[in-house]
Amino acid sequence: MPARVKRGGGDFLAANSLFERLWAVYPRQEAKELARSAWHRLWRCGALPALDILLAALDRFRASASWNKEHGRFVPQLVNWLRGQRWLDEAPEASASPVGESAMTPEKGEQVQRCLKRLEERRRVDPALEAARPVFEAFLSRFADGQSKRGPAWGLWSLLHRQGKAPHAEEVDTAMGILDFLMQWRTGLPGRAA
Repeated sequence: MPARVKRGGGDFLAANSLFERLWAVYPRQEAKELARSAWHRLWRCGALPALDILLAALDRFRASASWNKEHGRFVPQLVNWLRGQRWLDEAPEASASPVGESAMTPEKGEQVQRCLKRLEERRRVDPALEAARPVFEAFLSRFADGQSKRGPAWGLWSLLHRQGKAPHAEEVDTAMGILDFLMQWRTGLPGRAA
């Protein structure tokens, strides 16, 4: 009695051997047994092409920008690639950059240059503001909480200084905290010397 050959041909061991070869080169090795199950289901139905066709399709996908984006975050699990018969999809666009690196387009290059320029401008010291620092230090020394609130106080005081409205040490109401005083000074509420 001849051995019964299923539609799609071949036996389980041959199909399993081919699956193992595909699995060995697939970039995302998760859910192996689910992938094996999908493989055998497609094998039994005769829906799988030859292994060399699958490997060629896999090479196309591996070179694509979508599979290389964010260190391979968008590479589907093999089970999903098989179930979706993704080897039949059109060849995705090849990535211009090596695996894991994003391509630098002219627009991205310009954005990076603008960002670097803004960062450099922020780091530059304003000579006029630095010249006014002793005035701020005298102002700061009048408050009991001045040293503990130095950073925020400097930020608000320097903003007022650029507007030509910064208070001086002799205009201080020492009954308030430094930030409360500066906020009232800024808005012109009572407590501000005329």
